[in-house]
Amino acid sequence: PYRVTSGKDDKPAQGHIYYQHPEWFVKYADGKIYFDPALPESRNFIDVVVRDIINRYDVDAIHMDDYFYPYPVAGVEFPDSASWEKYGKAEGWTDKGDWRRHNVDLLIEQLHNTLQEVKPWVQLGISPFGIWRNKKTDARGSETHGLECYDALYADCPKWTKEGWVDYMVPQLYWEQEHPRASGEKLMPWWNGEAYGRGMYYGFSVANVMTHKDTRDSTIDNQLGEKMELLHKLDNVNGVVWWPGYTLTNNFKGVGDMLKRKYMTTQALPPVYTWLDNKAPEAVKKLKAQASCCETVLRWNAPKATDAMQKAARYVVYRFKKGEAVDTNKAEAIVEITGETCYHTHGTLKGKYVYAVTAVDKCNNESAPATVEVEITK
Repeated sequence: PYRVTSGKDDKPAQGHIYYQHPEWFVKYADGKIYFDPALPESRNFIDVVVRDIINRYDVDAIHMDDYFYPYPVAGVEFPDSASWEKYGKAEGWTDKGDWRRHNVDLLIEQLHNTLQEVKPWVQLGISPFGIWRNKKTDARGSETHGLECYDALYADCPKWTKEGWVDYMVPQLYWEQEHPRASGEKLMPWWNGEAYGRGMYYGFSVANVMTHKDTRDSTIDNQLGEKMELLHKLDNVNGVVWWPGYTLTNNFKGVGDMLKRKYMTTQALPPVYTWLDNKAPEAVKKLKAQASCCETVLRWNAPKATDAMQKAARYVVYRFKKGEAVDTNKAEAIVEITGETCYHTHGTLKGKYVYAVTAVDKCNNESAPATVEVEITK
């Protein structure tokens, strides 16, 4: 949230707040410009931007990446000595690291409060560097030997989840399973213990997963199965975020085909964010099947809701053979997840079916199903 430029030769756009308030910013040895995290003005401006985004747009979440204080340049201190004198020492801090972490804590808590005030269904998510602390530094840390986001980036991410400020984490676990300093084998179980009842998704590098051999069987030239099988054993992990996205959509080394064939074979609803809202919307109204010459169209009305938290955000259409129990826990029965109040059965095989439609709110609570019988004859 603090990084203004991404390259050392970059300049902020004309009209950027940097030119109006240069005193809010510092330039580090990496050549990049940053908001000074110690300044209340920095926190408040970032908060204003977030408030503007959620007021203007129908977003699901505000997501922040791994940069907080910048990745350190060896031997070069972050240039915040003036702020340390004005705020750190004046407020009684004796350890600069603790003070810097406090500065970031204040921002995360403020953003959480803003989301709760304006649109409480909008989530706050963080994608931290994959190592919080090494065990040799802190007994609570992981069995790793790498840069620590707690000490280098001043980001105490597990604390934010524990305090309830963050709705989900996506730790960047880009390393291969057997990496000598940061193995996926060690980090995946470690982060599983840091969910604290909130969402936990693992960030995997498609390239690393698909170009390193399975450590259990060297005849398998990728670690997809190894990672997915371990993932499914971790009770607090809700899913995976694949990085970068285009490698998945481009089916790098067949990753998309393998996932679809074995590990992600059905459509799925995101987990319910019960700490934000645990009340399901009302069922859809007036579900009807309308036959035409070549297909049947399902149509329904959105359930009425005066509370924004209970409004339907999308709908799930399930299909069951007539006589089969209607069970909305069967993901394989999902034929469509849509924001529309209709569904076209074009391409469905002839037969007698029961279609069930549910409403899902912005926190992924799902209503009871409404059902209708349909006979496909063409």
